[in-house]
Amino acid sequence: MAGYNTSTEAMQKASKGISDAAKDTGEDLKKVGQTETADADFGQAHKQHFGKYKSGIENFGKGIANMAGTLQGFAGRIASGAATYGDVEATNATNVGSQH
Repeated sequence: MAGYNTSTEAMQKASKGISDAAKDTGEDLKKVGQTETADADFGQAHKQHFGKYKSGIENFGKGIANMAGTLQGFAGRIASGAATYGDVEATNATNVGSQH
């Protein structure tokens, strides 16, 4: 068979793998956006930089959460595409079969 080919099974498997990885990443890294470091830990000479450090850590954590959410959405779109692909293939098979 020439041309584009895929399978709903492969798409569903990819969707599940991406979704599972995103869930694991989100769970494993929940504490990334938190810090136990305090401004006093920076020392007297560098104390004024703590706010930027803390903000950066919090933004990094938000970025990871957003990445996990985006991957979940991507996995959902692959699963949806697999369902649509399967429906179209079934319809096409029925239509071709009824012509013979």
